[in-house]
Amino acid sequence: MVYLIKNPFVFVNKSVVVLLLLFSTTIYAKKLELNAGVTSEYVFTDNVDIGAAQRESDSYLLVSPFVNLKSQGRRVNAYMDYRASGYMYAKNSGMNDMQHLLRGDLGVELIRDRFFTDFYVSHESEVIDAEDAISFDGLIYGANSANKYTGQIKPRFVLPISGDLGVSYSSSHGKIYYDRGIDDVEEHDAIVSFGTASRSALFNWNINSSFEYIQTEGFNASEYRQVDLVSSYPIFNRAIFYIMLGKKWERLSSSTNYSWFEGNVWDAKIAYSLSTRTKLEFGGGEDLYGDTYLASFSYENNKTALSLSYSEQQVNRVTQDITDQLVDERLYKFYRGESDVYVQKKTRLTWNVEGVKNSIDLTLKYEDRIYRNLGQNEIFIGADIQWDYTLSSKSNIRANLRWWRLGDDLNDRLDDMSTYSLKYTRNMSKKAIWYTAVQAGIRDGTEAAFEYKQAKFTVGAELKY
Repeated sequence: MVYLIKNPFVFVNKSVVVLLLLFSTTIYAKKLELNAGVTSEYVFTDNVDIGAAQRESDSYLLVSPFVNLKSQGRRVNAYMDYRASGYMYAKNSGMNDMQHLLRGDLGVELIRDRFFTDFYVSHESEVIDAEDAISFDGLIYGANSANKYTGQIKPRFVLPISGDLGVSYSSSHGKIYYDRGIDDVEEHDAIVSFGTASRSALFNWNINSSFEYIQTEGFNASEYRQVDLVSSYPIFNRAIFYIMLGKKWERLSSSTNYSWFEGNVWDAKIAYSLSTRTKLEFGGGEDLYGDTYLASFSYENNKTALSLSYSEQQVNRVTQDITDQLVDERLYKFYRGESDVYVQKKTRLTWNVEGVKNSIDLTLKYEDRIYRNLGQNEIFIGADIQWDYTLSSKSNIRANLRWWRLGDDLNDRLDDMSTYSLKYTRNMSKKAIWYTAVQAGIRDGTEAAFEYKQAKFTVGAELKY
């Protein structure tokens, strides 16, 4: 278990110790990669406060030195990434700020092929605009940001017994701490599995026991436990059948009655390869909250990739917030203090075309989230299209259009955001590039904090050493 006390400075000291250990491992590394450089941008904006009224234009200089290091040894792997970002405004000097990003990961093989441990620490800034809104480009400065400290330890081991039979264990223990009014989150999870330890067997099976503990500061803990049997078997050519049968227990901090709820869970699916390029997957089951469904189709060749999927599943909100940062947006954090479970109905289409000089990426998604204890829904619709065009071996153009809409359980619009950008990049050498970009964004929501417009013009360069 990772123990991080409330004082962020002590936490940073602990992070530094881990990073010093990380550097020390490079002595034993077979391979060491070091990359350093600086990025500099000059940006003009016509709405420096990102506000709905009294728009004021300003320009700022952004200077960001960075260094990252990666070492690979026989039984020790380490990675560190650090970047400092200094903002210097022409008129609004009170907004001048220095932000830091620090991430470090240390992986140790304590017993060869048997016992492993990963240590992860980070210090970064996160946007906390009014009403948990976000700016168009995630611009971070002192008035709209919070320092975020993360620490995790992930031990795991594998113990072969006989042939393909074996036991495995993996867990994660960590905490996220914020320094400005956002509730801290502590998380622990583990899973023990007994069964086929390799995929060489025709018939694979595992008996699993897992638990998850999530503690949001100021709330009761949410806890999840599950015991299940998972197996897979090729039923005919190019098709594999998967099945899971088990029992689940949970109690949620957001429940009015803070007591354990239990029930049977199951899941079954078939993955079928129509050809080497085309795959089909479908299935269904039942969780504590209701039915689950999955259907997906994918096709890929040298120039085109297409996938279409639909899923209906039960998801734990806080866990996803910790691990996935929720679809890269903060719009789902309106009720961050609650540890809740929601049913997510999700449809997603992705399409990629690669040409000699052109490439197009398109993503369309629709999500309906039904919160189990909060009595609220979130409906999210999004579209993202990106076009890249190679002008020469040293230059290219990228255009991007992004739009999303958030609604409530009555399908009323709560928030809209759309951004448009055009960027030209020129590679001067292997270690130097420069670029210029134009970006426009429109935010239109039912709350005043969600209504603003912004246009930006950027000139930047990056040098690597």
